[in-house]
Amino acid sequence: MDTHEENNENKETNNEEGWVRQEYRKRSFSRSFHLNDTVDANCISAHYENRKLV
Repeated sequence: MDTHEENNENKETNNEEGWVRQEYRKRSFSRSFHLNDTVDANCISAHYENRKLV
């Protein structure tokens, strides 16, 4: 079973020049699944590419 989870907080910053920077919160994401006995879990990999999991 594999689980991936991301959490980001919503942040807002004000400075003396009147600029406002706001970072938007991403929702938490989690996914898990069961593999049958014929799958070798050591041969599975994934990475992010252009903000997509591939």
